Amino acid sequence: MRRIIFFMTISLLLSINALGRTKLSISKSTMQLGGTIQMPIKILKGQEAQIGFLISPEFSYFIGKSFSLGLSPSVGSPSLTSNNSPWLFSLASTAKYYIDLGGGLYPYLGVKAGIDWQTKTEGVHFLLGAPIGILVPLNNRVALDIGAPLNFYFNKDGYIGAHIPIGYLGIAAFF
Repeated sequence: MRRIIFFMTISLLLSINALGRTKLSISKSTMQLGGTIQMPIKILKGQEAQIGFLISPEFSYFIGKSFSLGLSPSVGSPSLTSNNSPWLFSLASTAKYYIDLGGGLYPYLGVKAGIDWQTKTEGVHFLLGAPIGILVPLNNRVALDIGAPLNFYFNKDGYIGAHIPIGYLGIAAFF
């Protein structure tokens, strides 16, 4: 069993290394269309932490060689276990800076700001986020997006909680 796990790990590392040699076609005026699927833990003050799901399409436009501005709506549920769970919606603007390491991997970091609301509850929350991740090119126009974007929620009274992804996978296309 240990040998199987060892060989699977080596195979995965070699395949990621081979994928990482491709350069993405990113330059000023490039557009990006993609999205992510997440399984976040949402921790709000006075409530139990819940594991939910979130689907987030994203559209971005590169205003510089490595800097993009975008818009990201999201829809999901704050709980996977509850049959009566409300739906979660958000709309946010993003700014990301991509770092070309020269070997084909593109780490990025950024800021995100927007609003968040749920069915079955009153009010709107404000969100501030820190998208952090890495793009792994599949070819010069498509990449896997692997990251850990953190979101922090506020209402009129101040900080109310955080959204921490435990599972995150996305894809991005550049044109």
